[in-house]
Amino acid sequence: MRDVNKGLLRAARRHGPPGDSGSDVRLSLFVDARTADPNHTLAPDEVIVEESAVGGWRGVAVFEADLHETILGAFSALAEADIGPGQPILIARWQQDGDEAPALLRVWPSVVTKIATTVDKHGRAFSHVRFCDTVTYLGTSRVCGAFAGCSLAEAVGGAISLAANGEGAPTVAPHVGDLPALHISETLRPALATIPYVVASGESLGVLLSGLCARLGVRMEIVGHEDSVELRLKDGPPADAKIPLLLRENASATSGVLVGHLVRPEPDARDTVLDNPSSGATRRVVGRGVVGRLVTSAGTDFDESSVRAQFDSEHAFGRGEIARLVTSQPDISPGRSIYLDRAIGNSLEWQAATVLHLMQGGFYANSALLKRDGEPPRRAPPGLSGATMLTGVVNDGRTGSAAVSRDRLGRIPVSLSSDYVVSGAQAPVLALPVVDPVAGGRHGFVPQHRRGDRCRIAINHPLDVEVVGFLYDDHRGVAADVGSGSGIVVEHRGDEWSGMLFQPDDEVEEA
Repeated sequence: MRDVNKGLLRAARRHGPPGDSGSDVRLSLFVDARTADPNHTLAPDEVIVEESAVGGWRGVAVFEADLHETILGAFSALAEADIGPGQPILIARWQQDGDEAPALLRVWPSVVTKIATTVDKHGRAFSHVRFCDTVTYLGTSRVCGAFAGCSLAEAVGGAISLAANGEGAPTVAPHVGDLPALHISETLRPALATIPYVVASGESLGVLLSGLCARLGVRMEIVGHEDSVELRLKDGPPADAKIPLLLRENASATSGVLVGHLVRPEPDARDTVLDNPSSGATRRVVGRGVVGRLVTSAGTDFDESSVRAQFDSEHAFGRGEIARLVTSQPDISPGRSIYLDRAIGNSLEWQAATVLHLMQGGFYANSALLKRDGEPPRRAPPGLSGATMLTGVVNDGRTGSAAVSRDRLGRIPVSLSSDYVVSGAQAPVLALPVVDPVAGGRHGFVPQHRRGDRCRIAINHPLDVEVVGFLYDDHRGVAADVGSGSGIVVEHRGDEWSGMLFQPDDEVEEA
């Protein structure tokens, strides 16, 4: 796990409010996040949590060893408390004012990723327990699977289940073993109500989810509850009420300190041209400047394709101006909008993109990276990578080797190999276009493919899969309807031609 943002951490330590603020911030680490047993807790001396508007959280809990205790002794104390990598824990932040009962403010159901011990220049030993949310923890696990005709939340749940060595069936409540329980919800535009297919071809879960979110313009909000983790898929602007803040020289619950402001020059205007494969037409999407990018979109209508084509420019716009603010307002979280009494640059309204929480005894501060408000947070577009090649089988659900016709868009029903079949379930059938005109597309007088034909599949993106070739056996079963007429099936590869001649027995005898 990478470290938390050092710049945000330094800003919070330097500009945060004093610890004696009239209220006490208490921290608890429940050793088992599934039960949150109050009799099985530890009290960390410091907790740092970094949250993102397009992902989950990472953090570290710091325990100071007793005076003169060695590194080995500090490490042994955690081992005796059953704290180790892979262990589910619950980080809780409490607020207590005077003699009132402590109020629970935030919880982070997490998974331990690493334990380290250090010694400072004064000889004091410290134990560092690093942790992250469930989805981030599973992010390095590679997944192979296909999900068809389901919601995005169900496809994401199926991928998470595969990453956790589960069954991988589409679901909004994937089983993640002993990790904090996970539930997925979605608030998305109507065009994303049903996803034609999502195909994971061996990439890590983190790469898969990043690619989906960037292509669809969706963000993942991961929220912790006392007994579970909720993953919210959203594509609209934040709906929560704006948080009013004063710009001052001291941080407090009602004021913040501006510690950084960066304005990037606007990128040169570049038009985007949308290529619609189903109609063969192109259309300018952005409508200004020279053509800088060609976008193709599979399995969507023209309007949705146009919407997706603009996400990259919206991501660049969101990074055009950023600010860094330190405060102790406890309600600031990724995605929340903030209204200031004085403008930063030319704007009073901003949105928290990344928030780092620093908690130490009675001290609490957060350091927020702000972006321009008004636009939903967008993920960075994924880097270019080559297509992954798989083998599929033409399959329209019938038995035998009957002919399978293409639909009006030139697609054929294809099922993936057994590696992409959920245990105990039927193979998902995807309607895929045949893009190479010589990839089995020239069949002479027999325009159909046949059930059982093997085909080469290129996965350009989990949402963009196409057939680029066919693999035929030496001997193929021929149905009676094909045998009723003569014809030559030909495949052309440059100067090489191959074919088969079909003739009824009576015609052969007459010849």
